[in-house]
Amino acid sequence: MVLNAPRDSATASTGAALAKPGECGNCARRASGSLEAKKAANKAVFVARATHYDDVNEKLGSDDGERFLYRHAKVRHRQAEDVEKVFGISDENGLLLMDRRMVLN
Repeated sequence: MVLNAPRDSATASTGAALAKPGECGNCARRASGSLEAKKAANKAVFVARATHYDDVNEKLGSDDGERFLYRHAKVRHRQAEDVEKVFGISDENGLLLMDRRMVLN
């Protein structure tokens, strides 16, 4: 038993243990629920990514794996080009046409 230990008035009167610095009693309980939800969400994302990459690796390992790889690269290249292309053509009323079909008509 420590004889000269300082005592907090709240601890002395109620006998309750002190909370960690920066926490109140209810804060820890609320945070634990949100922490569990966050962990569950992260686990769901991990499972989804793992199954996706398992499927991709299976396709790459098959006989058509090289064709799948080139198809995937072509799609990524087209998506990168779409970002760079901007249609800035105005119609006869001076309105800016952004839709490719409207520009071609």
